[in-house]
Amino acid sequence: MRDIIMYIGKYKIIKELGSGAMGKVYLGEDSQLGKLYAIKTAIQTPDGKYVEALKHECHIMKNLSERFIPYVVDVGQDGDITYMVMEYIEGENLQDYLSKHAPLSPDRAVDYIKKITDIISYLHSQNPGIIFRDLKPSNLIIDNNDNIRLLDFGAGIEAYHMTNSLYIMGTYGYAAPEVLEGKNIGRSSDIYSLGAILYFMLTGIDPALPPYKIEDIQEADITVGDSLCKLVNDMTNPSVSKRISTCQVLEDRIRDLKDCSKARKLYRDYLVFYPAFIIGIVYSSYYIWLSYVNECILYNKLYISLAILLGLILIKRTLDRQYDNRHFIRKRRINLIYTEKRVVFFPRH
Repeated sequence: MRDIIMYIGKYKIIKELGSGAMGKVYLGEDSQLGKLYAIKTAIQTPDGKYVEALKHECHIMKNLSERFIPYVVDVGQDGDITYMVMEYIEGENLQDYLSKHAPLSPDRAVDYIKKITDIISYLHSQNPGIIFRDLKPSNLIIDNNDNIRLLDFGAGIEAYHMTNSLYIMGTYGYAAPEVLEGKNIGRSSDIYSLGAILYFMLTGIDPALPPYKIEDIQEADITVGDSLCKLVNDMTNPSVSKRISTCQVLEDRIRDLKDCSKARKLYRDYLVFYPAFIIGIVYSSYYIWLSYVNECILYNKLYISLAILLGLILIKRTLDRQYDNRHFIRKRRINLIYTEKRVVFFPRH
């Protein structure tokens, strides 16, 4: 490809929006209408596999009319450049957003997952159904209205090709085990990726970082209720037969969540520290009152009760600081290190 591109077809290139294994995406302006579009190009290779992938992506996207999926405007060839012109979506990449803000509150995380599930449900409902295969935060955009928009259909595969996919495509940490193996790919494969995204949102730990796996979320010290933890575990179960199988089942499970905002730290506060504070205050007040009535100060017992109160306050502050530090370290690690390991066009044996 050219090092500097001023025009692709009739589109004036303004800047590069991103790049990947298969090509680059530019922000371009229609020279006749003055409207901005995203222009995706494919790298030329001797076997032409990236060009074919771009055509495949266009084939999938041209028949989609979901408002949270960018529409295709044009497809063309300019010299050695094959390109596809799509709606340009302004907003923040979900990967960048989570790197700065994760872990999110359970309510906000669930709200985002609901929106992503709606899009995936739409894809699965097509005839034939479309399996996205490479669902991950970097393929999602939070637009200016706080809606989630889905990008990059290069890995998408239609249902009747699910068991005969020529290439393996996916990202370690987000792709279900069967996707990386290139066999038995189905709708639950996208459910796994949704669960991995939800795991990132709730814990602040990116599955795309080594060791590229999702731990049992119930073992993490996070402010998440048990029913939401179980939902994440059921979405990311490595076994297809034990995993949530469809978006409809997932939507029902999300609707039935009762304690997604209930914090384990709050259990500790309400069941241990707050009752102890109340008892300590009552105990201290009693001895202050007794000292007043008897016109003598019971220094020993008063000091003991005040010392207990002070000790409880210090213990709680220390535990809260440790809790906050764990999340700060997680967020800092995500900001400093991001190495995405993606499998692209790896022939299946």
